[in-house]
Amino acid sequence: MKKTFTYLLLSVSALLFVVISCQQQPTHINVAPPHIGIQIQEARHKVGFSQEQLAEVLGLTLRNIETIENGDAVPTRDIIVEIEERLGCEIVLDNI
Repeated sequence: MKKTFTYLLLSVSALLFVVISCQQQPTHINVAPPHIGIQIQEARHKVGFSQEQLAEVLGLTLRNIETIENGDAVPTRDIIVEIEERLGCEIVLDNI
């Protein structure tokens, strides 16, 4: 009888864990649509900024700018607004 109770208790615990795990929101992976990075790169080229110059103006690192332009990172809305102001452009955010 004791073994049966232990197995039942473990089964209920496992079931509760599965139910709780399934109710959690899925993890969101921040992957930027590639067109955002392309838009930023094109706007940067139009005003003659290097990646280093844009990074300095925005208070970011060169690596930040590289990853944004490559589509490997998603810029925050605040950064996008700052880029628009500094480069005199509009970034289309249709997929964010």
